[in-house]
Amino acid sequence: AGLRLKSNIERLASNAIKNDYKKVAHQLVCLANEFGETTEQGGKAISVIGVPLEPVDMAEQLNISTEIADAVLSSLHNNKLINIKGKTIEVPDLDLLKDAYLR
Repeated sequence: AGLRLKSNIERLASNAIKNDYKKVAHQLVCLANEFGETTEQGGKAISVIGVPLEPVDMAEQLNISTEIADAVLSSLHNNKLINIKGKTIEVPDLDLLKDAYLR
C-alpha cells in the first residue's frame, strides 16, 4: 500500500507541473527511482528503467497527448538526457534529468 501511495503522489506531482517537458522529465526521474536498475556502460553508471515505456504510456500517465509525449521524449533524447532503445529508456545521468524539470 505504501508503494502504491508513493506512486500516486509522484503522479499527482507530475500532473501539477504545467510545462509538458518538465512534466515528462519529472515522471522519468520518478520511474527511474522506482524501477531503475543501475548498470555500468563505458565506465559510467547509468539507470535503466526496468519497465517498457512508449509515448502512449507517458501520455496516459500524465494526461497529455501522445504527440506531445513523443516530442518531449525525442527532445530529451536529442539533449542526451535519456537514451531510447526500443521500449527501454536509459538515463545516463539522473542528476541532469532532475535539473531538466527543476530549472
